[in-house]
Amino acid sequence: MASLVVEGWSFVERPGVLLVTGFFLALLVATLIAIYTNWEFARIKGIGWGWAGVILLFSTAFYSLLDFFKLHSPTRRNTIEVEREAQWATAQRRVDLPQSAERIEHAFESVMKLKGLDIDTINQNSSGPAFDKKSMASILERD
Repeated sequence: MASLVVEGWSFVERPGVLLVTGFFLALLVATLIAIYTNWEFARIKGIGWGWAGVILLFSTAFYSLLDFFKLHSPTRRNTIEVEREAQWATAQRRVDLPQSAERIEHAFESVMKLKGLDIDTINQNSSGPAFDKKSMASILERD
């Protein structure tokens, strides 16, 4: 049911009560249909309690095996490593952000000088909001 959804053993990290109730209700209805169905027009007869028990045991055994293999698969280890690397990269980006903001500010000033533009003159003649180094740095530091 939820073997592949949870991180650990599925019977330890139990899903919500509504999901478990819905699963067992659907299992009960399907089992009763498989046991007691007798549709002459389709030549379908119920399988009986013996085969229903065999199927339920088979399903439980393979569910347990899937749960075990899920915890010990190399793909899961790779996924965990990728998640850790992503968290590390995010943390590094936050650490490097002020430095990158300074580099962008320096590059912006260099372009302004090369083009012969003055930020103060632009701000005085502009009808929009003033643009200075502090406002640019605060914009660049946002996530």
